[in-house]
Amino acid sequence: MGDGGERPVKSGAMSRAPIRSRIFAWFMDALVVFFGSVVFELVLGGLSGMANPIFSVAGLSMGAGIYLLNAVAVAAYFVVLRGPRLGPTLGCSAAHIRVVSESGVQPAYQQSVLRFLVSIVSTMVIFLGYAMALVDPQGRTLHDRIAKTIVVKAQ
Repeated sequence: MGDGGERPVKSGAMSRAPIRSRIFAWFMDALVVFFGSVVFELVLGGLSGMANPIFSVAGLSMGAGIYLLNAVAVAAYFVVLRGPRLGPTLGCSAAHIRVVSESGVQPAYQQSVLRFLVSIVSTMVIFLGYAMALVDPQGRTLHDRIAKTIVVKAQ
């Protein structure tokens, strides 16, 4: 174990995750985040005294604080689960893949934060950062390259 609580993922050669597995994981994580966000905002809206929080979520009329807390929760989902202590997100688990650093260990939190932030940019610019995986010889996205991570098949 390194100084960041790094766990080796596999000894020997790592097997890259196929694009279809990454797409499946992305959609599964999108569903988890979407439904988790709705429940999160409904609970917080109800706790804050809203008469009918479901319409407030749909109409985006909740306070900025609730949306900010939700954004932090979404970021934590991706950063903490992919960080050095836990492992894959639920989508990655379902797809039997995981994110590792270039050295084959769980990414450090700094790498997970950087990867998450760049993945937002990758998504906002018509998924161009993701499309890189289609032409990259190693099948890596923009956020993989910048954060020095690799998506591999889980053991």
